Amino acid sequence: MKSNLVIFIAGFVIALTAGFFIFQGETVSKEEPAEAAPESHAEEAAEENGHADENAESEENSENVVQLESRVLEQKGCVACHAVSEIGLEGPPTGPDLSHVYSIMEGKHGKTMEEFLAEPTSAVMATVLGENPLTEEEIEAIAEVLQIAENQ
Repeated sequence: MKSNLVIFIAGFVIALTAGFFIFQGETVSKEEPAEAAPESHAEEAAEENGHADENAESEENSENVVQLESRVLEQKGCVACHAVSEIGLEGPPTGPDLSHVYSIMEGKHGKTMEEFLAEPTSAVMATVLGENPLTEEEIEAIAEVLQIAENQ
């Protein structure tokens, strides 16, 4: 009996220690944002010369919007079930990847993305959002970031 208790406690301590080191590494990497490398030498040269074209500026604005707006996906727990791989948000395969849902939402659920987020037609999402409803600002932010993700 005592040996079983000792084995249990030793296993618990080992698992707790391993989990601590694994998740501590993830926390550090999330807190330190990586700087994006220029896509090509031409873009780098254009930026150095002060001649960045509107597409590069638009792309940079989209990246800034994605960084700011995607926070709501994390804060509201969307990434607990969904990934948005096109913008680098990883999640489990519990729910579908949301990278390409913006344009098909109306055909699939009979509502625009904004309407669906306000009043979901799927049973799972109705339950999830019923317990944790989104504000109008959160709905707008999520819709915007999913529209950007689809156009990546």
